[in-house]
Amino acid sequence: MKLQNLQYAVTVFIIACITVADGLVHDQLDLTSRPGRAWDGRVRPMSSATLRVGPVKDQALRGGRGEGASLESTEESPFESNMAELMLGLCKSLIGGTVLILSGGLAQATNVRWMSAPSGLLCMIFAIFSAHTYSLLGLSCHMLHAHSYTELWSRSVSPATAWLPNTACFTFTWLCCAMYTIIIRDMLRSLLLAVGVAEGWASKQSVCAMMVFLLLPLCLLRSLSSLAYTSFFGMLGCLYTTGFAIYRHVKGDYADGGKFFSLLTDKQKPKFGDEINLRKFLVLISYFHGCYQVHFDAPKFFHSLSPRSIGRFNLLTYSSFTIAGLVGAGLMIAGFLTFGEHSESLLLNNYHSKDQLATGARLATLVSILCSYPLFFGGFSSGIIELAAHKLGSSDRQTVKDILAFVMVAVNIFLAFVLERLGIIASLSGSILGACIIFVFPPLIHMGCLEKKRREGIQLTGREERMYVTSYVTLILGILFGVFG
Repeated sequence: MKLQNLQYAVTVFIIACITVADGLVHDQLDLTSRPGRAWDGRVRPMSSATLRVGPVKDQALRGGRGEGASLESTEESPFESNMAELMLGLCKSLIGGTVLILSGGLAQATNVRWMSAPSGLLCMIFAIFSAHTYSLLGLSCHMLHAHSYTELWSRSVSPATAWLPNTACFTFTWLCCAMYTIIIRDMLRSLLLAVGVAEGWASKQSVCAMMVFLLLPLCLLRSLSSLAYTSFFGMLGCLYTTGFAIYRHVKGDYADGGKFFSLLTDKQKPKFGDEINLRKFLVLISYFHGCYQVHFDAPKFFHSLSPRSIGRFNLLTYSSFTIAGLVGAGLMIAGFLTFGEHSESLLLNNYHSKDQLATGARLATLVSILCSYPLFFGGFSSGIIELAAHKLGSSDRQTVKDILAFVMVAVNIFLAFVLERLGIIASLSGSILGACIIFVFPPLIHMGCLEKKRREGIQLTGREERMYVTSYVTLILGILFGVFG
């Protein structure tokens, strides 16, 4: 009876969340919004100053186009210009190595098969809510003509506390690099064993030593232009891994009597039961936060969009987050239904070294993560340099970045040597930092924009009043997620 009541409660919760999310999407995805929309909602001609985009730090997102390109406020199809290019880049940022930990997070919370369905829906709901707060940052960039997360906070909340979101963002990017270092360690070990390398060469010590020569040159890159086209191959790798996990589950190759079942130890074989730990679902929710934390890049994507408008940015946002949610939910469900309670914190560790398709998935994941690593390091180093910008000359910045590269690689490889599982880092990055970056900072920035309008004597429209209330509710939820997650 308790299990049945829980099932009813979960169903009612999901229906309520979907209803709210549906309202958010219809309220935000307004494709009639065009460049030059003024405070009072009337369209006015834009000045030449507002038509110019500031320098884009990551040229990889612009496909090698020059800096400072001007924008045309022409009426074009939402999928023309660089929309597809940016959508690919945003999807790749969202669908990183963190999606591989979701099955393990679900296995901590339950070993009941049917719970995979509501958990998948919950993953999608968090994707939509995260898209909503991401779109708030684009709207705030449009209202304040801001080009960075720190600039958004300074103009809408307070310049005195601008260090707060900056610190949270560069701390998160460092934790992402730490997680990626552990994933690279596991992928390298599995690949070495798969090709028949002796156990000694595939030991943790040997692999950690190899990683120095992989990660340090990537972090010391002077230009990221060589990574301009890695988003496409990275997305292919993510889709291949998801398709592989679904294929293995459907074929039942790891189920009792399957092709690889006899090769598994007792602790690796699929196991299911009737246990549900609601407290552990909060850990799974913190993992969802970690999957959708790309909000520090929202200003860059907004100003890279050409032609730029709120409607086009919302289309980019909701499309990318929906794709990421589907991939994350699909990979989580397929992995959990294949291994159940014994799902590892890194899903690919569950598959046997003699599984050739799994070897391909590990190789694809390794390449994808290696290409993403310098981008996350760039976010980490830029955040620290921005905090100390008033003390650094232009010639000192590259020196500081190089020093940070050596320090971060050394610390992360030490963590990869000491830690066996990703769970600790994933929970830390998702619970407190994730709640702040996704559900606390964006609504605070948006509410600050609207309060600034009020102080200037401009009356808010009915839609803006509703969005203010929505941001306030999102802020409360974010605080609750941070406290209890």
